[in-house]
Amino acid sequence: MVAKVSRPEWQRVGGVVMRGALCVFGAFACTHRPGTSDSFARVMNPGDSTWYAPPGGCTRVNMATAPPDSLRVPGFFGDTTRDLNAREAAFARIVPGGYGGIWVEGDSFAIALVDTSRRIDAVHALYARGYRVNGDLAKSRAQPVQWDFAQLDDWFNVIVPRAFDSRIVTGAGIDVMRNRIRLNTDVEQRPALRRLLASLGVPCYMVGIERGLRARFP
Repeated sequence: MVAKVSRPEWQRVGGVVMRGALCVFGAFACTHRPGTSDSFARVMNPGDSTWYAPPGGCTRVNMATAPPDSLRVPGFFGDTTRDLNAREAAFARIVPGGYGGIWVEGDSFAIALVDTSRRIDAVHALYARGYRVNGDLAKSRAQPVQWDFAQLDDWFNVIVPRAFDSRIVTGAGIDVMRNRIRLNTDVEQRPALRRLLASLGVPCYMVGIERGLRARFP
């Protein structure tokens, strides 16, 4: 998916954010990599150089941190009724098992869960709350993940407004298949982006920093 907008203000289209005429590629174009046996890393590949790691590296202390309410930027994205991330986050707050999203996998689906033993419970809860897909979620494969979607969206709403205001990213989204926030930036802006993430206390294995188009801000 490629989304384009022509107005200069920030817009959120589904799970992707863009400015001006910048093109942002959707999260579902990414491929999933198998992880390690580390109980914190779950499905992550620590050898992947696109992961953000806090200064001093990853420890148990900075693995599972929630953003403080004081860092949230309420209303930054405008009409939340059209915000697919907010919709998925709302499901994650009530669905058992730590719901992290769903994607098509062959002729079936994969469902991301922090606790994969709750797959059936999660599917029943999604159906009971009106979640619908073109297929049978009861046959879905459970994919273990580190974060539920609400955690990803909470941090997304802390990081992305500041990153765009500082003009150090060209695109952003929540990548459900890799269970992380994706930030697109050019090489020159990566040090500034890493400093911002460090200042916000972003935990390990939460953000992937990927190549982006060179920004042309007005």
